Amino acid sequence: MFYICFNTNIVLCKSFYHKVVIKKIVELGKLIKPVQANQTLGSSLPHKNVQVEPSILSKDTQITGINKMSSTEKKASVFSNIPAEEDLKETSEAQFTEEIKELAESLNSVIEIYEYVRNNINFEAYYGSRKGAVGTLDQMAGNDIDQASLLISLLRYKGIPARYVRGTIEIPVEKVMGWTGGETPQNAVRILASLGIPTVSVVSGGKISNVRTEHVWVEAYVPYQYYRGAGPMKGQKIWVPLDPSFKQHEKIEGLDLSSIIDIDTEASIEGFKDGIIVSDKLLSVSRVNVQSVSEKIENVDAKIEEFINQKGLEKIKSDL
Repeated sequence: MFYICFNTNIVLCKSFYHKVVIKKIVELGKLIKPVQANQTLGSSLPHKNVQVEPSILSKDTQITGINKMSSTEKKASVFSNIPAEEDLKETSEAQFTEEIKELAESLNSVIEIYEYVRNNINFEAYYGSRKGAVGTLDQMAGNDIDQASLLISLLRYKGIPARYVRGTIEIPVEKVMGWTGGETPQNAVRILASLGIPTVSVVSGGKISNVRTEHVWVEAYVPYQYYRGAGPMKGQKIWVPLDPSFKQHEKIEGLDLSSIIDIDTEASIEGFKDGIIVSDKLLSVSRVNVQSVSEKIENVDAKIEEFINQKGLEKIKSDL
C-alpha cells in the first residue's frame, strides 16, 4: 500500500500514515504475542522465565528430532500463533505405530493424553533424543525430549496440532531435587550436568538456590476453555504449554522388613552355617540343610502375607 503526500497536505498525510502504522503494529503484536491464559494445564510448570534459544546451549547441540524442526517450531511460543502443516505430521521421532494409535484411541481428550504421559512415564535424565515416542512408550520412561515426542505423537494422531519448544528454564533447587530424585542440591545438579544436559547452578548466600537448565516441552493448539476464566475468548484456540516430563516425586520411607517378619537375622545366618562345608578357595559350599532354609523362607513369606492382609495392602501383593 502506497501513500502519496502533496506539499500542501504534508502534516495531514503524516498523521494519517502514523495511525495506519500504529494499527498494523497492534495487529502484528496480537499475532506475535497472543493473550496469555491465566493458568496452564498441570501444575508447577517451570516456564515463568523461559528464554527461547537459550544462551547456555552447548555448541554441539545437534539434537535428533529437535534439530529437524522448522524455524517456526523452534521459536513457536514467540513468533507463530497459527499451526503449521508440520504440527500435524508424523516424524521419525513421533511415529504413529499401532501401539501409539491404540493408546491414543483409548484417551478421549487433550487432558487425558497429557495426564497419561505425565503420570505414567518415568523421567530419566540424559541429553538428546534416544528413544523417540515408540521407545519411550515401550520402556515407560524417557527424558524431556522423548516424553515430548510421545505426547506429540498422541496429540497429532488425534488431529491436534502440537510442536516442540526448547528453552532455558530456571527452577528452585528444591523442585529440581524432587524432579531428579537427588537427595542434596549438589546431587540434583550433578544428575543433570553429568549426563550432558547444559546446566548452571545459581548460588545465593553461598548455597545453590536455583538451577538453570536446557529443557524441552510441548505446545498444543487447543480451545481456550481449558483455562480458567476463559471469558470472551471462549471457543477460540491458543497454544497451551504442556510439560509431561517435569514432575515432582515424593520420597516415602520403605517398610522395616525385620520388624514385620520378627526374625533374628544374625541367628538365622548362623543357623544356615551349621553343618555346611566351604571349599578352601571359597568357591563352593556343600551339605547345606535345604529343608531348614526352605522352612525359614516359608515362615518369612507367611509373616509378610499376614502383614499385607492385616493392613489391607492386597494391591501391593498383586503387584509383587
